Amino acid sequence: MGRWGDGETRRRGEIIGTPASVSIQAKLNYLLLITYYLLLITYYL
Repeated sequence: MGRWGDGETRRRGEIIGTPASVSIQAKLNYLLLITYYLLLITYYL
């Protein structure tokens, strides 16, 4: 649904104020951050 424009859908959600879409996007961003940091930690260890 938001594959072609994740940033656009997120911005639209923030402007409108729909908590569901914003929370889903926040969860995805959080997961990406966690995986990124785990990769960094494993790379430096």
